[in-house]
Amino acid sequence: MRIAATVVALALATLVGATAAIAGPPRCAVGSLRAWSAHSGGGGTIFQEYGFVNVGRQTCVMRGFSAVMMLDNSGRSMPTTVRRSDAPGYGPVQLVTLREGERAWFVASYADGTRYRLDRCPTSARLRLTPPADRHGVVLRGPHGRITPYGGTFHHLHCGIVTAGPLHLFSGASY
Repeated sequence: MRIAATVVALALATLVGATAAIAGPPRCAVGSLRAWSAHSGGGGTIFQEYGFVNVGRQTCVMRGFSAVMMLDNSGRSMPTTVRRSDAPGYGPVQLVTLREGERAWFVASYADGTRYRLDRCPTSARLRLTPPADRHGVVLRGPHGRITPYGGTFHHLHCGIVTAGPLHLFSGASY
């Protein structure tokens, strides 16, 4: 009987320990994040780094792709199509652990015009960046929140197409 109780106790302790090891830091919540951006690119395609700074006191984790939504002056959503890419230049999906003050970033790119038609696409007043597995986002204001993404084909202009890569830990070096 004692052996059975010992086996059960050891199994339970192992299970509890494994669950605690799997749990790790919590998912990064919007309330502890601030948005940031850095601009680069040209030659028909704009590449921008977007991301989040952990302004909370607790270490947190993120994994996957962020959502990007264009917003107008009133904060209403504008038509935005986000295409996810883990192709070279965007990087693979990985778990990102953010300590207080650390940054996660992702590359977003979009066509900055069309050379075939005089059609114009609307410009956002700001952007809402939503972390993976979250329903709420952080708003990016200022010049980096204003984008005018083009897309589509010669016959079918499609405004608002943005290609976004997965999140990575920011180390000061970009793509």
